[in-house]
Order: sequence, then structure tokens, then C-alpha cells
Amino acid sequence: MQVASARKCFYLKGLNTFLVRQIGSKIRTNYLVVTVVCGLLTITICAVSIGASTALAMNKMSQSATPYDLNVLSNVSVDGDSDIAAYLAAHDITISNYAKATEQISVYEADMTYSELFEGQKVKFWPIDEKVPDSKVSVISISDLNRALAMQNKAPITLNDGQYLLNCNYNGTYRYIAAALQSHPEITVGGVTLQRAEDKVLQETYIMTSVGNNDRGTLIVPDSVTASLEKDVNALLVQYEPNADSNEILQKMIPIGLDSTHGYRYAEKNMMYETFYGLDALVSFLCCYIGLVFLLICAALLALKQLTETTDNVYRYGLLQKLGAGRRQIDHTLFVQTVVFFAIPLVVAGVYSAFLIGKAMAVVEEFMNIHIATNIGLTIVLFLLVYGSYFLATYLSCKRIVTEQRELEV
Repeated sequence: MQVASARKCFYLKGLNTFLVRQIGSKIRTNYLVVTVVCGLLTITICAVSIGASTALAMNKMSQSATPYDLNVLSNVSVDGDSDIAAYLAAHDITISNYAKATEQISVYEADMTYSELFEGQKVKFWPIDEKVPDSKVSVISISDLNRALAMQNKAPITLNDGQYLLNCNYNGTYRYIAAALQSHPEITVGGVTLQRAEDKVLQETYIMTSVGNNDRGTLIVPDSVTASLEKDVNALLVQYEPNADSNEILQKMIPIGLDSTHGYRYAEKNMMYETFYGLDALVSFLCCYIGLVFLLICAALLALKQLTETTDNVYRYGLLQKLGAGRRQIDHTLFVQTVVFFAIPLVVAGVYSAFLIGKAMAVVEEFMNIHIATNIGLTIVLFLLVYGSYFLATYLSCKRIVTEQRELEV
């Protein structure tokens, strides 16, 4: 305000003298309110951004992570290279009675670890992935992958002999897999040297897991290459008949999942939805709810103060009119006052939030193992729409108060 007052070319132009004094008066008399609103807005921006971004990320993940109604995994080292459907039938679960389509595919172990695949990179994993570097790289044959994609009604992928692809849908390792693909124009698997087929990492889900998209990186190779590799997991993929009772299937599958003497485990779409929309969704909802409540409180406080002060000072606008100020000038002055009164706490809160959101995102992503940063922009836009709506309603209300007073005086 002092700088504006010192610039005479600005201060003495139009109604700027009145405008600067009005804004200065608001700052001096309302600094406590503005301080409280700044604090609440900081909490609001962080809570709404993190909560809504997490909800959007979880919703997207729930769709991409559940391409089948059911899949049953068998650990080959425990159960041998078995027929999963036959094992289930022996335990009174005849999958063919419920399924319109089934496929059994296999996942192999490469003769290299992820640390060898990531060689030359400076990697930093989430705590849940600390054992990844020492694990063998997963491998799937192109025919098994295409059979899995056919179950999802997706087009098959073409891969020539002597070529390989990489697949990854897990945010904790995706950037390292993408870098590994660029740094390995050729790779040796099972004694066979393969050339890179594409520069882009695939992001397909060929097996469902209980923790969502969890393919940390899979080599896709010709069928002939897997013949010399050790099989790690068999997976039975199932799509239900339209009238299948998923609850009945789940009840029958519970003993299979609890059998500690065998390595059979299952993931079911409805069960996974409950996981996605359970505790994590509740936390996201509470963040959004608390943030929106604080946002409405802040906007209502600012609107109330602006409306009250406009009502108290309405006679001043009448004096401006009597002194020859035009209607457009008065409306513009009122508009700038309202903009400044709403913008000051938003700008201050935005500066703090820009720092805090980054810290909060890192904590949430590490705790929930999901990537939410891509949704921050959308949630901030939604926040600004709500805040801007209060600003617009406040300005129009103040303008009506001044207009009505002007008409009464005329």
C-alpha cells in the first residue's frame, strides 16, 4: 500500500486513491481474520489435493488392476507344474460351472536379477520393494501374454523371434524399467540374445494381485526362450458367466487361500474392489470432506466480512457518485477490492501449500504404494472453481448493495 501511495501517476489516477485507502483499511482491521483464513486455506488445499488425488488414482487403479473376475495362482516350487482347474475340481470347485472363459498361463524366472537389469541406475525403492533388486526378473511368453489379453478383449501383441519387450504397471519401479529398456538394446535370457522390439514399456495387467497393479517388470519373450527357464508361477484366469454367483465362488475359495500346505492363492474382482474402497478410500474421503468444510468456512468468512464492510461503507460509494464518478468506475473499484480481499489469503496459503503438498504426497505414495501426483492439477482446478464461485457471488452481492443504494439516492 505504501508503494502504491508513493507512485503518484498511479495513486492519483481515477478512483485509485479511494481504492488504496479502502484496501489498506481492510488489511489493518481484518489481519486476524485473514491470518486464520490463511491457515485454514493451507490445510484445505493440502487436504483436498491429497484426498481427491488419492481417490482418483485409486479409482483408476481399481479399473486397470481387475481385468478378470478371478485368478488363482499356484507356486510351482510348492505344488509342482499342476493343472489348477483340476486341483480346484478335486476340492468341490468346478470352475467350468461358473466361467464363460478360462486360461492357464505361466510366469518364469530369468537367469538375471532386477539389480542386474537396473545396472548403472541410482535406484530408490519404497520400503515394500526393498527385496526387489535380489529377485529374479519375471518372464512370460508372448503366446501366454496374448492369451491373457484375449481374455480382456484386447488385440494381440506381435513379437518376432530374437526380440523382447518389457512390461511394467507398478509405479514404484516403472521409471527404472523404462530406463533399463533404453539402456539395453539387447539382452540375454536363457542363453539367447534378444533385440529390443520397442522403445516403449507396455503397461498390461496379465495377472491380478491383492495389492493392485504389482508387475514390477516382466520380460516378454518368444515361446522358444521360456523352454530353458525355470517356471515360477502358474495362473488360472477366469471370466464369470453373467449369472454366476460371485459370493458362492468366494465362499468356496476361502479354504483354498488359507491352506498353508499348498501354494494356491487367489484374487477376486469384488474382493479387490472392497480392498480399494475400504480403509484407503475412507481416509481419502475424510481428507476431502474436512478440506471442503474448511474451504466453505474460509470462503464464507471472507464473503461475510466483505458484505458487512460494503454495507457499512455504502455511503462512501454514494459520495463518489455525487463527486462525478461513473458507474463503471465504482463497479471496477468494488471488483478490485473483492479480488484483493480474496486473493491475499489464497496467495499466502498457496505458497505454504506448494511446499507442504510435495512432502505430503511423498508420505502418501510411500504408505499406499500409489502415484498420485498426476492428479494434483485437476484437484487444484476444482478447488479454485469452488473458491472462485464464492468470490463471484460475493462481488455480485456487493455490487447489488451499492446499486440499490445508488438508486435510492437518485
